[in-house]
Amino acid sequence: MRQKNSAGKNTLQKGILDKYYIERDVSWMFFNHRILQEARKESVPLLDRLSFLGIYSNNLDEFFRVRVASLSRILEEPSLDKISHHNLKKSLKTINKLNEKYSKEYTEAVREVRAAYTYWTMRASTRNSRISLRISSMTS
Repeated sequence: MRQKNSAGKNTLQKGILDKYYIERDVSWMFFNHRILQEARKESVPLLDRLSFLGIYSNNLDEFFRVRVASLSRILEEPSLDKISHHNLKKSLKTINKLNEKYSKEYTEAVREVRAAYTYWTMRASTRNSRISLRISSMTS
């Protein structure tokens, strides 16, 4: 039976980690994106879609105020080793790229929800006008 030396095992584990590990803050961005995707589903009721937009926005605001600000402060630490510095910069770069992409989707989702709301209110207004006409013709 062949045994792998510890160096080979560590290299294998590192390769697996590099391929499958997603840094927690980047993972959080993916999670919040799933909330945004719920807001874009036409099968979701309009008020729920609006709620999802609010949740997404509040989550993102808090994430940047707390977590990204902390990461930025840590990055400025002179005692930070090179590997940690590199990993933090990489994470922040990924977070900013995702935020750029998701902000476009958010803007589009707001347009979609606004259009659905406008359609719904116009339809309700037309229906109410027809009801009012029927009632007024009945009382005349």
